[in-house]
Order: sequence, then C-alpha cells, then structure tokens
Amino acid sequence: MLVAYNKDGNRIYANATERYKECFCPECGMPLVHKMGELKAHHFAHKTDSNCPYGKDKDSKSEWHIHMQELFPPESLEVRFKDETTGEIHIADVYLESSKTVIEFQHSSIDIDEFRKRTLFHANEGRRIVWVFDERGKDPDSEFGRFRKEEENRYLSCYNDLHFKWMRSPRKMLSGIEANRGNVLQAGNYSVCVFYGEDDIVHRIISADLDYSEVTFSVHSIKLTGDMDVAEFFLSEEHWLSQSPFKEIEEKRNRWLADMKRPREEAERTRINAFLNRRPVRRGPRF
Repeated sequence: MLVAYNKDGNRIYANATERYKECFCPECGMPLVHKMGELKAHHFAHKTDSNCPYGKDKDSKSEWHIHMQELFPPESLEVRFKDETTGEIHIADVYLESSKTVIEFQHSSIDIDEFRKRTLFHANEGRRIVWVFDERGKDPDSEFGRFRKEEENRYLSCYNDLHFKWMRSPRKMLSGIEANRGNVLQAGNYSVCVFYGEDDIVHRIISADLDYSEVTFSVHSIKLTGDMDVAEFFLSEEHWLSQSPFKEIEEKRNRWLADMKRPREEAERTRINAFLNRRPVRRGPRF
C-alpha cells in the first residue's frame, strides 16, 4: 500500500524520502513496515503474522499499478469508503473529490462478482468510476499489447482504424455490468479504458461484442496526469467527433449513416408510391 497513518492518525505516504518508524494500517490499525528497498517501489507492508481483512496481498502492487497511481496527487490515493449500513469497505486506488470520480487500476485478473461489487458500490453512492486495465501483454514488440487491429469493423465502418480483437484473456467479466446500464450506470458516470503501452495514455472502449473479445476505441485517447480534466473519460463520442482533428472522421461517419439510411428511405418511398398508384378494384353490384 502507498498510504498509511502515523500515530496521530494523519495520512503518510510511502514515497517519503526517509523511512517512517511508526506507521499503521488504515484498515486494521496494526503496525506496518515502511519498505524502501531498491528492487520494488517504496510501500507499506503488514507484518507476516497479520490477518488484516484488507488483505496482505494489497501491500505490494505491480510497478505499473504504482506508477499509474502516482500520476495523481498523494491525497487522492487509496481513499477508504465504508457503507455504514452493510459494513462493506472498498479502498479506491484514486479518488478525485472535486469531481467525485474513482479510478481503479487493474493489472491482474478480476472475477465478475468482485468487478460488479466494486463498480456498483461506488455508483450507488453517486460516485463516477473509471476502470483502467493493463493490457501490455508479454511481447515487448507488440504495438497494441494484447490487441490485434481488425481489418473490418462490423459495427461501424468509419471506425475501422480503432477496432481491435482482444487476443489473450479478454476481460469477459465486463459484460457482467451491462444489465445495470439503464439503472445506476449511465454513460456519464462509468468508463472502461485500456493501457497497451503508450506513455501514460489510455484508450476508452466505446463499443464491444457480447463477451468483449472485440472492442472499438474512442477516437480520443486520454493522457493521464494529475491535473487532467476527468470529464474526458465520460464525454460522448459525438463530442470528440465534433472536435478538430476528428472532423474528417465525423464526415465519414455521417456519410456512412446516410448510406445506411438511404436504402430504407427508398424502399419506403417505393412502398408508398405503389400504394398510391394502385389500380382501383372493380366491385360488382351490392344486393
């Protein structure tokens, strides 16, 4: 973990220049060890005999996870939330109070129940949530990490350059939240992004097939910085398409939509004209 408490109950941070001799877990209150080795990033860790409900596995995170968190101000890291009714506790990787936005960085796998629980926990309390998944893969020469660019986008042809196939271990559990889109989750408070190796840049998923094996990214990539405008995570694709340099893509999309719409309109006109021009039926005398 990157955040602990001192004996006065104040937050202290693992990236301090000098080792803390007294530091305590924000969850269980037990003493921690401030580790400042050369192999791993500085962090606080429980002692070996700890049975902290937060979990000792949370002490040491991947270098990628720590780097992403440290792009944001220290006071926004590892913020604790508790539901006073149920006692449920979650510690957000990043929480930006001014925009009520939680950012969760996920390097390892996560099961569908945990993903749904953490997402809805924040959404039910009116907090926006952003998930960022590390998808670099093991091949250092892969341009798109665990993704392969697809030649044809079966959803929308104007997005062909942004349509990808998730090659290994797609995050299928993402489909488990779709049923809640019309309830607590809306486009304006839920965002899923991936990182595949660019310099602190993530790409937002704007469409996917049912199991998320194929995805389409936004035309707008997002640079993570401490002073970023988190509205970038939630603005509609129509917004970005209206901005330069995406006007060409917007025009291409509009032409595609018009081409899709034209055959339907022509078929409807043909049907109406056939109805209007039909020959009257001769009827015999009525008795």
